[in-house]
Amino acid sequence: MYKILLFGILLVTLFGCEKNDIHNQSNDKTFLLDKPDTIAQIEYDMICQSFDSIVLQQTTDFFVLPLSVIRQEINDLDSIAYKNFVDNNTMNYNFDSTKFVETGIKLISIAERDYLIDNPDFNYSWDEFFNKYPDSHGLFTISRVGFNSDSTNAILSSGFSNPSYGMDIINYYKLEDNKWILTGSIGIHTQ
Repeated sequence: MYKILLFGILLVTLFGCEKNDIHNQSNDKTFLLDKPDTIAQIEYDMICQSFDSIVLQQTTDFFVLPLSVIRQEINDLDSIAYKNFVDNNTMNYNFDSTKFVETGIKLISIAERDYLIDNPDFNYSWDEFFNKYPDSHGLFTISRVGFNSDSTNAILSSGFSNPSYGMDIINYYKLEDNKWILTGSIGIHTQ
């Protein structure tokens, strides 16, 4: 009887360890960030004042609405800031992780995002993402910033997604006393 009990405990321990080893193996997989592109410090300053302690996709992502639609919600939107916003986002850029050290913003590469979220081996679930980033509420994306001619107004789009919710937002900011203040916003649910 003692041998059967010991054998049972050994089996439970062995299978439990095997499951944890597989789980830890996926969490310990290392993903390197892509080479950062040149982005002006003023953009990083604005982003760092607006976001804190998020998991952010390293590559920019752009959400845009026509100027006339945005002005229905944000009446005082500067058209030069809007044009600069569109021009800055004609292609994707990679953020520099060293610019976010003070904020707690954690950058992840597209490869890591795809591995953790869009992986058929994990049944396309978010479980691995939340195992690796347990304090996160989901994944953020951010565009490049568009500024007006004297860099006192700024427009930025961001996205947020998790298994049950998604939203794309365009935010409008004004610089007051060296701080970026959110003065208008428009968004749409994406899932």
